[in-house]
Amino acid sequence: MKTFLYGYKCYQNGEEDYFEYEIYAENEKEALVQIVILHHTIVGKNKTETTQKVKSFITEKAGKDWEVDDAIDCINPLGSAGTSLYRIDFIRERKCMLKLIKQQCIAVEVIKTLKSRFESFPIDTSNNRNAPFHEAFLAAFADKLAGKVQSIPTFISLSSWMHGLNTTIGQAFFENVSHILCDGEKREFKHLKISHKQQTTISDIIIGLKNGTQKPHLRDENTSILPENKIWDKEIPNFTADIYFEDDKNIVCIELKTVKPNSGVFKVEKEKILLAKAALRNANPSKSVSYFLAFPFDPTAKTATGYDKTIYMKYSVDCTKFMAKEEILLAGEFWDYLSGEENTMEMILGIINAIAKTDFMEKYEFLNDFKHAFSQKEKYTQILTEWYLLKELEVAENLDKLTMAAKTDKSLQKILNQNVFLANGQYNINRFNLIQPFL
Repeated sequence: MKTFLYGYKCYQNGEEDYFEYEIYAENEKEALVQIVILHHTIVGKNKTETTQKVKSFITEKAGKDWEVDDAIDCINPLGSAGTSLYRIDFIRERKCMLKLIKQQCIAVEVIKTLKSRFESFPIDTSNNRNAPFHEAFLAAFADKLAGKVQSIPTFISLSSWMHGLNTTIGQAFFENVSHILCDGEKREFKHLKISHKQQTTISDIIIGLKNGTQKPHLRDENTSILPENKIWDKEIPNFTADIYFEDDKNIVCIELKTVKPNSGVFKVEKEKILLAKAALRNANPSKSVSYFLAFPFDPTAKTATGYDKTIYMKYSVDCTKFMAKEEILLAGEFWDYLSGEENTMEMILGIINAIAKTDFMEKYEFLNDFKHAFSQKEKYTQILTEWYLLKELEVAENLDKLTMAAKTDKSLQKILNQNVFLANGQYNINRFNLIQPFL
């Protein structure tokens, strides 16, 4: 099975939207067939009949020995779905593919995030918390908000909800996905020590950077803070690395930052990084120690996954004053560094786009009731595939075997009927682990 990336345009009510998604298929032709099934109104009695009808449709349009590029031209635009019209832009194989199990783990983080935000979405603003000062100030902007928001209370509620989404993405989603990609963790460090000379050297570096008498230079700084003896009598402040991973040769710490850091943050972070690197080298003399500041996307970029480190560092107050380019990981560079593969940011966005649809809660509730795997198996497995839930797909594709086993095992009957998701949207991995021996 190969991974293909495809792009398509959707035209609706005179507006154009562009999307990119991943799809799994044996080859490029099969990928096109799947795409047409997703975006055309051709329907058969079952999946096999639908597939055959779509193949006949493509052959009729593009000829018996059709090639993918020619076929795309011949079948565009695809039939409309409601008021939408679809036009395939491209299909290409993605050569580097993140492990499928990691894709599922990332998908679960997406599901958890969406579940929590759907539950807190302010549908009814009649029970809004009291915010008299906000309402009083916002009254001055009533003319500017007119036609953009339903009411001031609604605007306040949505702003609060959006703040919650920002917090969830920034403090949970980005961190958790980072740990999945690099097989790392968040780690706290206490009671690490450096020498008096290392402390003096670090203080001199910070003063020089602050005064502009020296420029950030990663290699020179790393060399200057190397230990000269083992008299480590200065304990550094405790610190936490948002992302930490280690192998037999390297220790890597990463601080995950908001893309619009506050003024003064880089001086504080630079000192923390230098102290941490010196102390970790003292404690691990045989290993190389790296410490980065990471920003999950570039707000100055013209495209969703693009970035320009030079422009971004100038955009961030005092960044160039204290940080060398090699100490910053930005947007796609950051995500690729964690995974060791290319196009990781695109892959993450592809997973989000596949799951984050207006019918999310409808599909979530549908999957959460395992009885649907029996009564509507085709729909059930299709959603599992779209949502990258490969473990649950394995369960759904072995229903006959599980049904036979459950006839003589009451415990398995109960396990199968547990919810697929926990209350917080987390995939019920314990349920799968109990089912797995029967697969």
